[in-house]
Amino acid sequence: MIRRLLPLILLAGAALPAGAFQAEVLDHLVLDEVPVDGQGLAEISGLSFDAASGRLYGVSDRAILFTFDLTMDNDRLALTPVSATPLTGRDGAELDPKVFNPEGMTALGPQEAGQLAIISEEGAQVARFDLEGQWLDAVAMPASLGAAVQARGGKRGPESLARHPEGWLVTAPEDPMLADTGLRHDLITSNGLALSYGLPPDRPTRIKAMTVLPDGRLLILERFEDKPAKALRPDLRVIDPRTCRDGTCADSSTAPIEVPGITDADYEGLTQ
Repeated sequence: MIRRLLPLILLAGAALPAGAFQAEVLDHLVLDEVPVDGQGLAEISGLSFDAASGRLYGVSDRAILFTFDLTMDNDRLALTPVSATPLTGRDGAELDPKVFNPEGMTALGPQEAGQLAIISEEGAQVARFDLEGQWLDAVAMPASLGAAVQARGGKRGPESLARHPEGWLVTAPEDPMLADTGLRHDLITSNGLALSYGLPPDRPTRIKAMTVLPDGRLLILERFEDKPAKALRPDLRVIDPRTCRDGTCADSSTAPIEVPGITDADYEGLTQ
């Protein structure tokens, strides 16, 4: 398995008739674990792109906020580390990753420009930060988020966070749940909307990241374990909340992510 590297992939996906979905890797980078402002470039868990500045933000599970200059030329990526800043808490002290363990991140809306929402796997808590990594405020999430994590054993909290164009946040426990109707993933939103989708019984996946397209469709990065090959494989799922009925999203579909030369990797972080 590839560890302590940041593979960045650019995906082009299209929803097709009859539930089909395709994803094509246009380019990818593997960054060396170089020091940035004294912090090792490693363990990136969440990503968010700011189109206005052309900067990509990445948060590590060591509670470090990394900033990159990102450019694209004919679908080719160029990425330059700019800074690394420890996240600070309410009191201005550096956050302890054992207390606030960042996993997912998303930029907030126009009224909160220059702010990032970051979710901690520990405690399933969400907070707002500025672009310098300073804590601004806690973000209220429904109690159902913590309850869903505990129902799955409480060992792994959420690793994903995205903002819908309508203003609400969406996340999910990493692990699926075995219910009366079969294996399923549950999505939980800041406005109390509950969505779920089923999984094949022989293909349990973990949710590693999310992002939302401008039209409101959700892209979900999932990981499954290919046991015969002893490898971790990534899938990309598309869900349109407008097609979900009574909280069930029956029309979701997935596409494999095939990165040239990389057949076993635990990808984390997804941004549009």
